[in-house]
Amino acid sequence: MKIIGLSPAGDANEGIYRVAQEYFRSIIEAGAMPVMLSPAADEKAIEQMLNMCDGILLTGGPDVDPVFYNEEKTEHCGEISEERDRFELKLARMAVDSNKPVLAICRGEQVLNVAFGGSLWQDIPSQVESSVTHRAGDEIKPEHSVKITDSEFLKTIGFDESEFVVNSFHHQSVKRLANGFEVMAVCEEDSIVEGIYRPDKKFVVGVQWHPERMTPHDENARKIFKAFIESL
Repeated sequence: MKIIGLSPAGDANEGIYRVAQEYFRSIIEAGAMPVMLSPAADEKAIEQMLNMCDGILLTGGPDVDPVFYNEEKTEHCGEISEERDRFELKLARMAVDSNKPVLAICRGEQVLNVAFGGSLWQDIPSQVESSVTHRAGDEIKPEHSVKITDSEFLKTIGFDESEFVVNSFHHQSVKRLANGFEVMAVCEEDSIVEGIYRPDKKFVVGVQWHPERMTPHDENARKIFKAFIESL
């Protein structure tokens, strides 16, 4: 069985590392084995973990420190974890450079973009004119529509339609897109980037919504995990 390494939430200051059950369930149901990785700043340790894993899933969580995309932190930027940032940014770069399949969810998409030179909107409500509530109170309920803008990505994932409704629980998003990446999904109401991918890699995909929370009742969410596992 193929192994998927998951970046954990929490950090040493918090005194705990954890991964939400939904990630484990979604990967297992798609046919692979999830394993929580141990945060490490040492590149040799990360290389060993990558050698152990067939793919990497970057999970959701707190904000990425703006220092990593050369901006000062605004008053609306939220909680950050230096330990997690340093680990995941290295993990993302090394995984992509070694052509490991990567699925990046919410914060994970933001980490992926920053790792390769992109930047973020630190706070959508205060920086982007929008009528859409991207940080909804319910992380499971569908909140707004997303439009897939790349026909090749539609084929890759196997979606039957280019527009569908997703859940939404974020206040940051991709601002300047990293070199080598393409936008594959947007929220049409405000043009917020909802999905990115690397067309030159086997499977490197970031989505701003939380498909792991929707897999029990949403076919499109299941297709994302299925395509990820099938790429291994």
